[in-house]
Amino acid sequence: MVGVLLLSLLCFSHVPYELLADPYSDHLGSWTNAFTALALAGGALTMAGIYWEESSQLEASLARSTFASRVIVLGRLCFCTTIVSYGICHFLYTKYISPLVPTWIPYPTFWTHFTGVALFGAGSAITLGIRRRTSALLLGTMVFLWVIVLHLPRVINASLPTRPGELSSLLEAIAYAGTAFAIATAHSGKNGVTPSPISATLFARKEEMQS
Repeated sequence: MVGVLLLSLLCFSHVPYELLADPYSDHLGSWTNAFTALALAGGALTMAGIYWEESSQLEASLARSTFASRVIVLGRLCFCTTIVSYGICHFLYTKYISPLVPTWIPYPTFWTHFTGVALFGAGSAITLGIRRRTSALLLGTMVFLWVIVLHLPRVINASLPTRPGELSSLLEAIAYAGTAFAIATAHSGKNGVTPSPISATLFARKEEMQS
């Protein structure tokens, strides 16, 4: 339900605004709010698909597992579209992003570009099924490190007027890390999601009873 609501918000609010009202809609950075909604919707759909897969009942295990697989694939695609776009933004807007790197970390431009490559590579690999679980784990770990090293200190040190924005960025980063870890734990196949051990066991028992 949350994923559907966020996709509705994206389709009926963010996209029309960018296409019809935003004078800077031709800049990728102007679509940040839309990409955020897309990533959060992807996370919600991924979690819902995993839950449905694991809670499959004996009477409909195969049907529910297939439906769950499609939901997870859709969620994964939504999330990775945002991750890839963020990776591109790290190159398009380096001069705006590199100052966000903590001052105690040297070579901020290098780390900005490194992060852009990592985001683009991880999002592409997850989408294409290239070492999907490893890519998702590395992505989740990197984003969670941002939470600790970048976002949390910014929330603590932010002035009162800017703190809500920093807190929002912190919570979004936590959600992104959680989604990446959820994708890593999903039982991913080449073209989608294969049934989990629970679903596979229930389906095998059903086949035995019918034979």
